[in-house]
Amino acid sequence: MDVDSDPTKDWLREIEKGDVNRINSVFAELYLLYYLRELYGTEQVSMNAELSDDRDSKDFDLRLNTDDQDIWIEVTKPDHAEVLEGGFGFGMGKRTTNSIDRKLKNKFGPARDAVSDDVTLVLAVYQEEEMMQGFEIGRWLDEDYYDVGDFSDGWVTFTYLGEPDFEYGAFTENGARCAEEFEALTEVGEPQ
Repeated sequence: MDVDSDPTKDWLREIEKGDVNRINSVFAELYLLYYLRELYGTEQVSMNAELSDDRDSKDFDLRLNTDDQDIWIEVTKPDHAEVLEGGFGFGMGKRTTNSIDRKLKNKFGPARDAVSDDVTLVLAVYQEEEMMQGFEIGRWLDEDYYDVGDFSDGWVTFTYLGEPDFEYGAFTENGARCAEEFEALTEVGEPQ
């Protein structure tokens, strides 16, 4: 087996760094991978979908291929999660945009030009504190800094702490076509 082509090598490197936030990111990706594979099978859900054959090409964390859909998924965590550990707070909108802006502009921007028009690009945001983080993300979207639909076709939020709660929203027609794929995740039983 070619170790360099192993899609799990990035996860191992992140875990070896010992950064709790990066380790939580790995677990969030694994969690979403589990749910997608439980529902659609291992053949239809792959890891590290490459935008091109270029060695420096950016990739997407997960790719779901169904009979009707080709969905590329990037997982991220809002920057303000650590702030919420101190308790209830408002006015975190600027903190929210940092990680989400970076993902949309640095990864989704190039992807939009690299993939075909029928590919659906989805940002998956995992939340450690669902109520407040979801509230802040909603506020940020309402502020209309730019049209998120220029970058991402859809948006799924979920928490991997306790019982999962997947919520999907579409920004484009492509995104609306794959809503059922994400809504079906709520039917999958929790990992044992």
